[in-house]
Amino acid sequence: MLYCRIILVMEPIDADFTKRFLFPPALEDFVPAGHPARFIREFVDCVLADGDVRLTWREGHGEGRPPYSVALLLRVWLYGYLIGLTSTRKVAAACRDNVGMMWLTGLHAPDHNTLWRFWTANRKQIRQVFRQTVKIAAEAGMVSMALHAVDGTKIQSRASSREAWDRKNLEKLLARTDQKIDEVEAAIEADGEPAEGFQIPAPLQEARAMKALITQKLEVLRNEDRERYNPVDPDAQFMKLAAGGTRLAYNAQVVVEDANSIIVAEQVVTSPSDQGQLTPMLDLVEDQLGRTAEDTVADGGYNTDQALVDAHASGRAVTLAAGPSDPESNLDKPYHASRFAYDPATDSYLCPQSQTLTFDERKYKGGGRVVAVYRSSACVSCPVLDQCTRSKKGRSIERNPNQALIDRNRERRRSAEGRAKMKRRSAVAERVFARIKGPAGFTRFTFHGPLSVAAQWTWICTAQNLRILFARWRKESVSPPGTRVANALAALVDLLNRFKTLDL
Repeated sequence: MLYCRIILVMEPIDADFTKRFLFPPALEDFVPAGHPARFIREFVDCVLADGDVRLTWREGHGEGRPPYSVALLLRVWLYGYLIGLTSTRKVAAACRDNVGMMWLTGLHAPDHNTLWRFWTANRKQIRQVFRQTVKIAAEAGMVSMALHAVDGTKIQSRASSREAWDRKNLEKLLARTDQKIDEVEAAIEADGEPAEGFQIPAPLQEARAMKALITQKLEVLRNEDRERYNPVDPDAQFMKLAAGGTRLAYNAQVVVEDANSIIVAEQVVTSPSDQGQLTPMLDLVEDQLGRTAEDTVADGGYNTDQALVDAHASGRAVTLAAGPSDPESNLDKPYHASRFAYDPATDSYLCPQSQTLTFDERKYKGGGRVVAVYRSSACVSCPVLDQCTRSKKGRSIERNPNQALIDRNRERRRSAEGRAKMKRRSAVAERVFARIKGPAGFTRFTFHGPLSVAAQWTWICTAQNLRILFARWRKESVSPPGTRVANALAALVDLLNRFKTLDL
């Protein structure tokens, strides 16, 4: 039997740059359904129509070209941050190159100066847009009020850490400069009386100018009470970064809800420490949502006496990891302070050996704290004294004025439910930071100054919330292919039926 095999050779598909269109393509066809650009357009239309967002922008120039609208510029910036673009020049370039951005602008291309002016004019107002993301998420049932997590991360400043002024280095440089000046002046004196028209040697002029500059920098450091300082971004502080090393940075704070990782509050502070940040962050949550969560968890950096006092006074439930005033280490030892039972009726402690420790004195601690010290005369003859304390005077217990709140927080933390919440804390808050620094690629501020830095962090947190809202929007707005076909057929049938009724 004879077989015949036919091989068809087809040309590969390539771009035809001579192609012409009978009708121009429609702008709506540039991006498919479910594209993030479509979500940004719907979001901006929604928040601007709501009336709660009032952005600052010039309404007109009088003569000449009319300005870009607030909606167009807001769409551009939101989409830019959504896809990881945070600089004005990169966003301006995307308006010419990125299809999604071209669709959002209607093929307009605002330049980087226009984008920068809009961004700068709305450094305070951008928080209104962030609040809208939280509001929309809450209305969609995406914000849980069962558990919130507070956390902070150090993000590097735009200013160079290498070019910062260092007090120790400047003092050493000043000493060397003084030595050089003395050597040059001694050499001039050794040559005898200067002749008429004598000019100061260039090395001496340079050394004196250097000394004046160094002295000026040291004066600034003394006035600012800083060891290191960069005048480009004077509010940035040297902080230890999670990636390693110490750099000029800001402390970016967030409160994240547990269900969908929506950021419900954000803020930037210049303090390297998280101490004192819990209450302000909870105030922001209450201002945004009307109340705080049933429980808010935070790491030990937030655990201070004042934080517990403020939370108790305002009726806010918090569970804080072990901190400086409430160390976790040695809690399981048989003679740890937590093993001594306090009796408020007699104002005394009962030790594990059934000996009573009574009030002895008050001691002043760091930060203005005053603690009550309890001792027992029976300690000297106690058979387990070596296991209990190394002090020859016997064991003493220091009671903080807020000890009841510290003990209550410790019990909450060490309970089974508390341990589960503390374990959940890292998954809730740190996952958000991982997404911001990882896929979004934001590891350094591109603006300097506290106002601009705070605004950029708000843009970043807004974009993070929009990513979560976009996932929900795409899931609910884009129907499965089979459903789209069925809807298209139903629409066609309806059109044909209406065509039959026409009197032609």
